[in-house]
Amino acid sequence: MTWRDRIDPELRGSYRGVEFYVERADTTAGRRWLVHEYPRRDVPYAEDMGRRAKEWRLAFFVAGDDYDLQRDKLIEALDAPGAATLVHPYMGTMSAVATDVSFSESTREGGVCVFEVTFTESGLQLEPATTVDTQREVGQAADAVE
Repeated sequence: MTWRDRIDPELRGSYRGVEFYVERADTTAGRRWLVHEYPRRDVPYAEDMGRRAKEWRLAFFVAGDDYDLQRDKLIEALDAPGAATLVHPYMGTMSAVATDVSFSESTREGGVCVFEVTFTESGLQLEPATTVDTQREVGQAADAVE
């Protein structure tokens, strides 16, 4: 099976269920690094701060006799709050938020609206874990006994 068999042949994608056709896709990934540079030292120290959020920059379009209706649905989907499902024609399905959106139309190229959107992985909101301070509890119990 080749890569052409594993992707949508029409290079369609969708966000919040609204479909579009992808022209170009760029991805940003990697790790976050904090480089410490010290006075009077020639060797820096690079501290690994964990994986950075993945970003997908897509150039896509909606076209056809009803392109304006599709454009409006897509704008509404991109403006809606919260994370949603992004179907990326190359990378698959993921949860993402639309962080940067631009679109353009022209009279010369009637019947088409071109979008450039940056999607960022939504991730999870993890609450800090809490634990019982057993040493403090024992100390307070001991004070109460005295």
